[in-house]
Amino acid sequence: MSIYFYMLTFLIDELIQMKYKKLILLLCLSLVSPIQLMASPFDKGVVNASIIFGSGRAYNDSYNVLGVGIGYFLVNGLHIGLDYEYWSGGEPTIQQISPRVSYVFNRNGGLSPYVGAFYRKTKIDTLPDSDAYGGRAGVYLRSGGNFILGAGMAYIEYSDCEKTVFNDCSDTYPEFSFAAYF
Repeated sequence: MSIYFYMLTFLIDELIQMKYKKLILLLCLSLVSPIQLMASPFDKGVVNASIIFGSGRAYNDSYNVLGVGIGYFLVNGLHIGLDYEYWSGGEPTIQQISPRVSYVFNRNGGLSPYVGAFYRKTKIDTLPDSDAYGGRAGVYLRSGGNFILGAGMAYIEYSDCEKTVFNDCSDTYPEFSFAAYF
């Protein structure tokens, strides 16, 4: 906090003394500087939000997937979060809510492996709700600046699965992510 307070005090002083062009430069630098001082995006107290978008297939139909998520690092490396997804464009409409927990190793290096677990509640318009649980593992790569690339695999097991309705009661799929942290 003291770094941010110092930068805010400095910014106010400069606002009083500088011309417009110099002010723009100073504002840009003040936005970038706190980002570069952050030791790790996986440290205790870091809050993150996500926007989820993509496509999926279910019930022999194609869907557009939109969602949001929020997460928090309880201690260095230990992350909890909650995601919500809305699947539209196909029939029936699908909504999912998924609490998750993960742990990120080697938080200060360029390559940071992670493992995690999640639970998923799925609401399908014309069918009973379903429950699933699973795990994931992969790596995050800090790609310079304040960006992170992620790649991994997830496994999910459907609890209320009837093979007469579904082709399979489990699934393994790749996960990819791109994030900016502040």
